Formats: sequence, C-alpha cells, structure tokens
Amino acid sequence: MKVRKLAAGVVGAVVLGGCAAPADSPGQSFAGVLETVLPPGFTVISARPAPPVPPDDSVVSASFTVKSGAAHVEANLGVGIARLPVPVPVLFAACPDTSYHPYSRCSSTVLATGGVLNLDTSPVDAAAPDGEQRWSAQVTFGDQRQVFATETPLAGSSEAAVPLAELETVVSSPRWDPLGPQPAHSAPAKPPATGDPEARAIVETLTTLVPQGLHVADGGGQGGYGHLTVDDSHVRALVVVTLQRWKRDDPTLAPLYRTTTTDLDGTKIATTDLPSPDGGKDVREWKVDVLHPSGVRVVVSTLNAPGYGVPATRTDPALAQALLRRIALSPEWEKTG
Repeated sequence: MKVRKLAAGVVGAVVLGGCAAPADSPGQSFAGVLETVLPPGFTVISARPAPPVPPDDSVVSASFTVKSGAAHVEANLGVGIARLPVPVPVLFAACPDTSYHPYSRCSSTVLATGGVLNLDTSPVDAAAPDGEQRWSAQVTFGDQRQVFATETPLAGSSEAAVPLAELETVVSSPRWDPLGPQPAHSAPAKPPATGDPEARAIVETLTTLVPQGLHVADGGGQGGYGHLTVDDSHVRALVVVTLQRWKRDDPTLAPLYRTTTTDLDGTKIATTDLPSPDGGKDVREWKVDVLHPSGVRVVVSTLNAPGYGVPATRTDPALAQALLRRIALSPEWEKTG
C-alpha cells in the first residue's frame, strides 16, 4: 500500500479552474475545492498532469504552480489525500524524526476535530540546510484520512507564494472530505497518536544521564529507539539509545560480543569508533554496546553531526566514549520501558 507522510516534505498537488485536466481527473476534482479554500489573492497559473491513479491506490494527488498576487511570487504547490492503516501509525501523524531530518522545524497541534496538524519547514537538500526550503502542512485524522500540501519555490526564487499559515487553512478544510480514497471500514475514529511512550521513556532516562551544562533538545524516537541532541556551546550532536530485552544466552547475540570487555558481574561491553554507515560526509559514530546479565541490551551512540544523512558539523561528538560507557552501564535502564 502506498502511503505518504510528512517527512522531509510530502509531495502531493492540486490544480485550479482554467487548467487543462482530463474530465474526472484528480487535478480537476481538486481544482474546484482549491478555488474555495485558497485565500483571496492567490491563483493557480499552470498545472502538471497527475499520473493515472489505480482504483485501489491509497493516495490521490495533483500538481500546480501558484502565484501570490500581492508579492508576485510563484511556487510549486501540491495537495493530496491519503488513506492510512488503522490504527494510524505514530510516524504518519508525527513531525519528521529529527534524527533523520535534523534541520526540520515542525510544530504539531491537535485540532478541535480530533485531527493532528503538522506544519513543517525543511531544507529540500538536508546537506545544504541554508539552501532551498520546503513548506509542508498535513492533517491526519483517526479514520484513515490524511490531507497534505507541500510547496517548493520555483528555480531562482527562495520564497513561498502561499505562506505556511495559509497552507494550514488549505489542508484543514472539510471540503476535501468527499475526495480521495475513502476509509475501508466504518470503525469509530480515534485521534491518531503523536508520540511513542517507550521512546519517550528512553529520552527521559537519557536526559537525566547527560551531564549538566549541556543543552538537550530534539527528543524523539519510536519503539525501543530514542534520541536527542546535545550542544556543548559549539554545535548540536546526535545521541541515540537503543534499548532491548533478550534472553541472556540467545545465540543471535554471540557475533556482536566476540571482541568485548566483560565486567565482574558478567556484563559484556563492546565499543567502536567508525565512520557512520548512515552518516554524511566525514561523519563518525562512537558507540558503546552493553549486554547486562539480565538480558537488557543498551546501545548508546553519538555522531559528530546533528543527525543521520547530513555532513559532519564538528570534529568529534559532544560526548566522550568514557561518558557513553557510563551512560550505557547505568542501572536506570533496567527500570526504563
């Protein structure tokens, strides 16, 4: 099933009256709604045909170029409607995960309708955070529906034609309800979850273990994966904790601890300092992997970058290996989750 979420920006789209779109196409259907929900002063000046949409597809979208009459700014605008699994997975209703989108600036609000609204500004290229930006608005409802809009500037421009606050108006309108894939069942709608309790517990524990004097921010994660950034007055560095529970003698773990240090109580400790397999240019990852006698496994790692997939922003991570070891060996993890 094809689903789209607000990550580094969702791309959907919409067209307006006067645009050439085949009869009954998504673009033509969306055009009439868009005309009624865009504030005065905004017009659509061209459309790009949407690809054919299979009957069972879970996303309907179309693409447009829009113009702000007051500022004479043109930009690419997309609007789409998706049908999501039920219950709606947390990641589909949440802001982008900052461990993979470290330059995302996103806010999340629960609407009176029960939907979750996310407004996000992110660089089109995460490796160039000060370059071209992407503006996204997304509303997710508990009955499988999601309406999203994404705007990017035209070549040679750096401005949005439709401000982010106006994109909120576009995606929040009930006029989109009849369009797009319809819910597959009639189960009562529940407000989508926007946070993961297990990840939240990991971040809370990690925060207490980070030395005072470091600025902690950007907490997030899912399941047994939690992360935050620490700033030692230079630049942010990502710190990640993976928390798992295993049977002590599970053979799956044996290859991971062939070269390890073992404490008197039987705790196994493996440390690495290698280029990050998920990092950008010049990114290194320091990691301490601890398996406690109880079967609790704690992996603490940090980068010399604010997130995965972006270039290094500092020479070394903000937390030394000795501190990572102390964090991983903390008895607090036995009480977490």
